[in-house]
This record gives sequence, C-alpha cells and structure tokens, in this order.
Amino acid sequence: MLCFTDISQKILYDTSKAEGELLSLINSTISHEMRNPLNSIVNQCTIMESLLHSFKLLIEQIKKLGAGFSNLEEQFVEIHKEVSSSINIQQSSSNLLLMNVEDILGYAQIKANKFNKIIKKFNIKKAIEEIN
Repeated sequence: MLCFTDISQKILYDTSKAEGELLSLINSTISHEMRNPLNSIVNQCTIMESLLHSFKLLIEQIKKLGAGFSNLEEQFVEIHKEVSSSINIQQSSSNLLLMNVEDILGYAQIKANKFNKIIKKFNIKKAIEEIN
C-alpha cells in the first residue's frame, strides 16, 4: 500500500514563518545598525555648524583688529568656506541615507500591516539648490 501526504500547506506555513523572521531581523538590524549611526552623524553635523558659527565670530573679531591682520582674516575666511561646504555635503548625504533607511523600514511595515503614515514638509527650492 502506497500512502501520500500533502505537505504543501506545511511548506507554505514554514516559508511564511521564515520570511517573517527574516523581515523582523532585517528591521531590527537596519534600525539599530544603520539608523542610530546616521542619526549620530546628523547630530555631529549640527554641532559642527554651531562651532562654525563661533569660527565666523572669530573672523569678525580679526576683521576689527585692522589691516595688519588681513592675511590672517583671508585664510580664516577660506577655511570657513571649505569647512562649511564639507558640513553641508555631510548633512545632505547623511539625511539622504537616513531617508533611504526610513523608506526600507516603511516597506517592511507595509508588509507587516503596521505602517503609520508620516507627513513631512519638503522644500523643493532647497532640494534644487543643493543639486546645483
């Protein structure tokens, strides 16, 4: 006597369970291993911006000292421009990466039927200026 057992439902259940576990692992990994460091980078850029503001105040103080310090002032202005440009690039890049991570997590939430819609303001003029 030959007996066959239909195991297709068990396979589908096991596959679905494994997919859910993998999705959960991806979410926790992305959330912890990527989002946290990116948030730190964004925060450090904000701190560097405030330091850059202090640097600009120092340049203004040098300017008040007079013509004998014009060479020093020019050097500080150039350093300020370069650092400011670098900070802007870091902020823009880290914010884009952070948005990508949020998008990936959002797709996972949609898949798990746990998506919460978040509406954020978007400045298209600023985005276009950053491209140029």
